[in-house]
Amino acid sequence: MKAFCDSTNRSGPATWEMGEFPRRQGEYPVSGVSWYEAAAYAEFAGKSLPTMYHWSNAADTTQAFRVVPLSNFGSQGVARVGSMAGLNRWGLYDMASNVKEWC
Repeated sequence: MKAFCDSTNRSGPATWEMGEFPRRQGEYPVSGVSWYEAAAYAEFAGKSLPTMYHWSNAADTTQAFRVVPLSNFGSQGVARVGSMAGLNRWGLYDMASNVKEWC
């Protein structure tokens, strides 16, 4: 974890500054995190990144035809967390588009 530093040499993803996410981005999904940063943080927290199988199950990809039209596709950038109506049967929002997930 010590090897992952932001532009000010503080702990955090390379795209952060002063150890914090970019200004006015607190309600937006975290982006700009490399797979290595995500995997290292997950291990540090005693977790692991989900496998593609686990993510696909959580995203409920069989219901994409219902979720995708209500999700953040074709917009002008990242949307605030929970601002889109694309809710899947597990009660999860934002599983379609917005930012990519590391598996």
